[in-house]
Amino acid sequence: MNGNSAIELSDLSIVVNDETGPAGSANCSYSAPLYMNRVTDFRLERVRIKGNTDRQVNLMDVNGANIQSSRFVVNSTGYGYGDSSIGINRSTAVPPSTPRIRIENNIFTEIGRYPTFSIIVATANDVLIANNTFDLQTFRPGVVGGNAIEVGPNFDSEAPAKIIVRANTILGGEVWPFWASESRITDNLIVNGGIGVEAGDATTTTSLSNVSITHNIVQFGSIQAKAVTSGTLTNLRIADNSVSDGLVQVQGNLAGAAVLRNSIRNSPADGIDCYGCTVIAYNHVENVGQSDPWNSASVAINVGPIFGTQFWVDRAEHNTVVDGQGEYNTGQICTGSERDAVECTSGTGRFVMLVGGNWNTSWTNRTLYVNGVQLLIHRFVSAVELELEKPAAIPPGSPYQLYHTTAFAFQLYANIDSFSYNAGNAVQGWRGAAIVQQNADGLITVNRWRNNYFSPYSCWSCSYSY
Repeated sequence: MNGNSAIELSDLSIVVNDETGPAGSANCSYSAPLYMNRVTDFRLERVRIKGNTDRQVNLMDVNGANIQSSRFVVNSTGYGYGDSSIGINRSTAVPPSTPRIRIENNIFTEIGRYPTFSIIVATANDVLIANNTFDLQTFRPGVVGGNAIEVGPNFDSEAPAKIIVRANTILGGEVWPFWASESRITDNLIVNGGIGVEAGDATTTTSLSNVSITHNIVQFGSIQAKAVTSGTLTNLRIADNSVSDGLVQVQGNLAGAAVLRNSIRNSPADGIDCYGCTVIAYNHVENVGQSDPWNSASVAINVGPIFGTQFWVDRAEHNTVVDGQGEYNTGQICTGSERDAVECTSGTGRFVMLVGGNWNTSWTNRTLYVNGVQLLIHRFVSAVELELEKPAAIPPGSPYQLYHTTAFAFQLYANIDSFSYNAGNAVQGWRGAAIVQQNADGLITVNRWRNNYFSPYSCWSCSYSY
């Protein structure tokens, strides 16, 4: 449809399978059953679309669109076949005057085995993506890859602005890459995926400003912001997020990055890894280093690659670090077929029995190291039994190891104006020290420090007593 106004489609079912030829060949159509070009006020409601066309809905230079209460089933079968459900594009340097693209209350499901690019791809301004469900994992077990939402520059390298990703549920997918100014990612639940503010193309030169990532729950994934191209990211805010089994990482060409009031638990490596952050404050970090229990810091404050020794962190304050894990390997373990089993099983199970030792049920260990693999612990059931997140096969008589995995509470590798009111507590001590202070150019400078509390306290390469 080209150049029309007030188009509404509702209560339809569309099934399209594209079998015109291999991607990139003369027979490949790169088609979209719904194509709107320079249309004003397009509305799609209560429509079901299933198939493997390149796009299911393609919006090009559209002035005003509302897509809601619809279901999109993407069957990704190869490159150019099932790449995405919705493409929101602008082709020229002059964006539509009143885009107002709203995508709300829809269900997006990926059923294809090919790792799709992105369910929604947006290069236009003023887009709201809210209250949708993206499921990229239920119907294709074992397939890893695919993004729920991708936002970035158009073919003229112009980054969009005013993109809001809010209150979506995303299973097995990422909000990545995301490269847009004056934009927010907020109140989303993301499981087995993460958030990545980053340009998908390493040659991107566009700079961004005023991006916030707030109030998201991320499980088995991370929040990352990487301005690693020649463009600069100014005024980044990562605040009030809950991240489990992942980390918060910021690095690149940054100015005014703040990491505030986040909760990070059971990170595989560092909990907060900040290169060039101006403020790191009021964060709570627990049990980092689950995959690297010898070289991980709960809060790593680093110099960004473009800053050098002249960079200063304004505030690293009111951060709390906790390691309540136990270091223990007494006895032997095996898998039980059920809870409170009295005999080991030759198959798999979620419950692990201990013989010849006693666990402390108050320990917060996340990882069980056994037979060269790492198994995630759901909980300690009793002094002689724990429950795993997923079933595993552990033969009778297996040795094991529990670690308190936090190597360092704080890693200070940048100049800091104020390092105050921080706290760290490790029940069985730090694997390294409470604080490590150094960088490649020698000791860093900290202007002010007061009212910090660490138990136990130790400091490597420190020029101050914090």
